Amino acid sequence: MPTLFTKAPTSIAGPDATLHLDAAVSSKYDWEAELAVVIGTRCKNVREEDALGMVFGYTALNDVSARDLQNATTQWFKGRRSTIRVHSAPRSSPPTKSAIRRTSR
Repeated sequence: MPTLFTKAPTSIAGPDATLHLDAAVSSKYDWEAELAVVIGTRCKNVREEDALGMVFGYTALNDVSARDLQNATTQWFKGRRSTIRVHSAPRSSPPTKSAIRRTSR
């Protein structure tokens, strides 16, 4: 099972935006390249067989985190909070059944 976490919609910046990382907020900023799944509709308690229908598309994301805040708790949202901006790709790819294959061990 992968670790899932959210990014607040207010944290998304365009691909050419300048990211302002405030040293007063964190001294341990870090980044990761992520595959972002863009949910296209409000949903709750979606059955597995219906999940792909909720996806608007996939995009690349430069995920910036404050590792000192993230690692201070088991809840990752604080270290990935809405005041920390992330770059997204200029467009997303539409979902297809072959776009992401489910694997398990």
